[in-house]
Amino acid sequence: MNHTAAYDRFMASMKIGFMEWHDGIPYDLSALAGVSPEELAELEALLVERKNEDWRDIDALARIGTPSAWRAIRESTTGPDREVRIRAAKRLYEARRLDSLDEVIIEGLRFGEIGEGLAQAERLAAAHPSDRVIAELLQGALCADGRAVRFAAILCFLHGKTSEPIDWTRREHFSRFTTRDPAERRQAFDALCQFIGVDGANVRCG
Repeated sequence: MNHTAAYDRFMASMKIGFMEWHDGIPYDLSALAGVSPEELAELEALLVERKNEDWRDIDALARIGTPSAWRAIRESTTGPDREVRIRAAKRLYEARRLDSLDEVIIEGLRFGEIGEGLAQAERLAAAHPSDRVIAELLQGALCADGRAVRFAAILCFLHGKTSEPIDWTRREHFSRFTTRDPAERRQAFDALCQFIGVDGANVRCG
């Protein structure tokens, strides 16, 4: 079967090498506008089958936008890959098919790791700082290992103290959150709360 140039272009963009993975390069979604109806149906079936493998598949399904594509995206919110789950929730929320991102953000902040959804959850937290999300960031800044430095940085951004969510110009201040000593962490946390103007007295670990 002969395919349109747009179909071939889209299929070629699905070949993700190191550069595409490292730089977060998406599929060529613009190519979808030039495929035939038969090709679009074929691509949709392929993407539905792959829906839990890559966030790029979610973006492509959202661009196709059929009821079955949106159904696949919703199913991916409970799939095995955290990055895909977060992307699916984000696309549903943008399309007004999901009321809140709180659950997926909090799950990613609490359990995500670098390369496994943490960065995506942090970006959503910075863009959608509900009361529940801010409470989770405060809890993590006081109690989490590893992630506390990043949560402290995001809290400073959300309270207007820095110009970007992870602003390493204040590295010296944030580095205090690398300690595992509970008393030192509490001191760092109390200083952060004073700096950003938040009452953290009721935040506790455990």
